[in-house]
Amino acid sequence: MEPLYNDIIAEIHNLRRLKRSVFDDDFNQCDLSASNICLSADILLIPLYWYITISQNIEPQPIEEYMLEQVSTFEERASSLIPRLMKRTRDLDKRYPSKPFQQYRALLKKYFPQYTITQNQK
Repeated sequence: MEPLYNDIIAEIHNLRRLKRSVFDDDFNQCDLSASNICLSADILLIPLYWYITISQNIEPQPIEEYMLEQVSTFEERASSLIPRLMKRTRDLDKRYPSKPFQQYRALLKKYFPQYTITQNQK
């Protein structure tokens, strides 16, 4: 359980850092783009929170109150949400040379193979 927990917690911290970085330098200049980054990070966090809190029964980090319902109902929407997250993060990786979401997709493929294993989602 330790490697699984550590991998997911590391990715949760990365995504939360992404959210915070929006406000670090540009707090007074936040616009719709910044809001989209924060919202996107929240959506990306849902499967990770669900996996360790619901399926593994571990409390990883305090979850934002507004995300509790999304995490608790994730399983009902996983079959449509996971493929969309895979596609969206692949599209973002094409735009940014650092390919920031490769590790995220690797986690989804590892822990949600029933939704991610297709030839088109490599």
